[in-house]
Amino acid sequence: MTLRVKFVLFFTALVFLLIGGLMYYISSYTNSYLKRDAINNFRVIAELAESTYFTFTDLVKTRTIDWSSDGYVRLTTEKIINSRAGGNSEEYQADAKALGDYLREEKMKYDPDVIIAEVLDGNGIVIASSREERVGVDEKSEEQKFGAHRFSQAILSKQIEAFVSQVISEEDESDKPMIHVVARIFSSSKSADGSLIPLDAVLFVHFSNTDMLGEILSGRRQMAQGALSGRVLYEQYKTANIYLVNNQHLMISPARDDRSAILRQRVDSAPVHNCFNNKKEIADEYISYNGKTVIGASMCLETERLTLIAEVEEEEILKPISSVQRVFVASGIVAVLAGSLALTFGGYWFLKPLINIADAAREVTRGNLDARAPVKTKDEIGGLAKTFNQMLDGIHQSNEKLSESNQKMSESARVLHEKVAELERFKKLMVGRELKMVEMKKKIKELGGGGRI
Repeated sequence: MTLRVKFVLFFTALVFLLIGGLMYYISSYTNSYLKRDAINNFRVIAELAESTYFTFTDLVKTRTIDWSSDGYVRLTTEKIINSRAGGNSEEYQADAKALGDYLREEKMKYDPDVIIAEVLDGNGIVIASSREERVGVDEKSEEQKFGAHRFSQAILSKQIEAFVSQVISEEDESDKPMIHVVARIFSSSKSADGSLIPLDAVLFVHFSNTDMLGEILSGRRQMAQGALSGRVLYEQYKTANIYLVNNQHLMISPARDDRSAILRQRVDSAPVHNCFNNKKEIADEYISYNGKTVIGASMCLETERLTLIAEVEEEEILKPISSVQRVFVASGIVAVLAGSLALTFGGYWFLKPLINIADAAREVTRGNLDARAPVKTKDEIGGLAKTFNQMLDGIHQSNEKLSESNQKMSESARVLHEKVAELERFKKLMVGRELKMVEMKKKIKELGGGGRI
C-alpha cells in the first residue's frame, strides 16, 4: 500500500470520525433539549388542564346548586318531608310526583346533559325523581358499596355547596358513564340569625357530560368555540392526550381517539402509581397505558381521588431531530466523499515532494548516482529533500575518492608486479649461474682425479 493511499485512508477515516462524533453530539444534545422542553411544556399543560377540570366541576356544581335553590324545589321538598312526617301518604305521593315532573319538564328539558334528577331524604332514600320507578331506591347503600356519590357529606353540610363524585357507570340508571353531584336543599324560611334552615334532604343530579369533560380537558370544546388555545395543542402535537384516572386505575375521561375508554381502559403507568402510592406528581419520560414511550406530566387531585395526566408520544417530540439527523447523515456522506476526493487530489499535491524523493532514491538503487530530488519548498519535506541530495553528493564524492584510491592501488600493484617479475628473472639468472658453477666444479673435480692414475 502506497503512502498516498495510506494518507487518503487515514484522513478519510479522520473526517468520518469527526463528522460522526459531531453528529452524535448534536443529536444527543438536541434530543435532550427537546425532551426537557416537552417536559416543561406538558407540566404547564397539566396545570392548565387541572384548572380546567375544576372549572368543569364548578360548572356542574353551580348547575346543581341553582336547581336546589329553585323556589318550587325547596317548597315542594319541604312539603314532602312534612307530609311523610305527618303520615299523609296521599299528599306525599302527589307532591313527590309533581316534583319529579317538574324536574323532568322544567329543568332537565333545558339541560340535555342531565339524565336523572331526584331528591333524597336524610336516609338517602329517593323521595322524588324524574323517573318515577326510582322512588324508594336506597342511594345511601349505593354510596357505601360503590362510592357512587357523596351524599353523606352533602346531608351534613350547613351551607350552600355541592359535592362532585368520580365518573361512574351504573347500567340500571344509564348506558353512559355519569358524574353524580349532590347538594343539600335549604328551606325558604330563615332561622333567627337570618341563615337558611337546612332541610333533611339533598338534590341528586346525574350528569352524562363526560364527553364534555374530555373535550374541555383536551381543548376541543374551546376549539369549537373559536378559541386558539386548544387548537395549538392539537395541531402541534398529533398524539397529545389529556385524561383522568380514578383510584381504581380506570380512565374516567375519554382518550383522544377513543371515547369508549371511560371506565374500561386500565392505566397502570408511573404517574398513576406515584399519585396514589406516593402522593407525588411527576413530569418525565415513561411508558404509557398503551405501551408507548411518552413524555408527560401528572397532577394529583387528592380530594377527588383522581390523577390528571397530560402526555405526548416521545417519537413525535423527537421527529424534528429525525429529519435533522437524515440531513446530517446525507451531509456527512457528501462531506466524506468530497473530503476523499479532495484528499485524493490534494494529497497528491501534498505528497509530491515525498514522491520525488522516493523516485530519486529508486534511481539511486538502479545505479544512477546523479539522480537528485527537486527542492521546491522550504518546509520539513523540502529540508528532507535537501538533506537527501546532500547525502547523495557525499556518496558521489566518496565514490570519486575511492576511485582515485583504486587507481593508485592499481598502479602500485602494477609496479610491484613488474619488480616481482624482475626479481624472478634475476633469481632465475642467479640460479642458472649457480648451477653452471656447480657443473663446472664437478667437471674440474672429475678432471683432476683422472690425472693421478
